[in-house]
Amino acid sequence: MRLEKLNSLSLLWGIPSKEGLKKIKKTNSVFIPEMRPYILGLKVAEGLNKEGVKPIYVTDNMLGLLFYKQKIKEVLFFYKQRQNGHFLGICGSLYVCLLSHLHQVPIKALK
Repeated sequence: MRLEKLNSLSLLWGIPSKEGLKKIKKTNSVFIPEMRPYILGLKVAEGLNKEGVKPIYVTDNMLGLLFYKQKIKEVLFFYKQRQNGHFLGICGSLYVCLLSHLHQVPIKALK
């Protein structure tokens, strides 16, 4: 799929819960990064595909370009837990949050 043909989509970061999957099902398609070092994005993309959501799998280093080209309208950030007012997420969460802040893309924190 060509980058020019993509409209602004949600970027999913983290592993969604069953409740989170219900919220994602409302969207037609989402970006799923690989989420290194364990390549969690493939597992998440497979689960979304079964739920009828079309995942667009992208490499982690492609995220900067997607933010720059304004292809990401929001980040759906799935966190593990919350401690002392801070969200604890998977590896790479700070990178995605900093990119979102830099490009003024809203983050929706979901459990």
